[in-house]
Amino acid sequence: MKIENIPFHLINWDEVEVVEVPGLTGTAMSKIWELGNIRVRLVQYLADYQANHWNHRGQIVLVLAGQLEITFTNDRAITVQAGETFVVGDNTEAHQIASTAGATVFMVD
Repeated sequence: MKIENIPFHLINWDEVEVVEVPGLTGTAMSKIWELGNIRVRLVQYLADYQANHWNHRGQIVLVLAGQLEITFTNDRAITVQAGETFVVGDNTEAHQIASTAGATVFMVD
């Protein structure tokens, strides 16, 4: 991720529209702010959410509440708890996000 040519911005999340993103199962409620090649998101994964795709994009994800289950294409899986962050680079390890009980995350990609 390279942050270039982006002047200072203050994001008021209360003013960002919520986008409903259906998963393979469940739903994610996403607030998305984009500028240039940067996407910043505040996402609430509702209970029983499972992404409907493999993500190849680099991400920095801070779990604010709940927990995420991350599965990789080699069947390795990890759990990320509230207060933990995971980082993965572009096209390094495709991964899929799920949340059994729900989670709120702050994400930059």
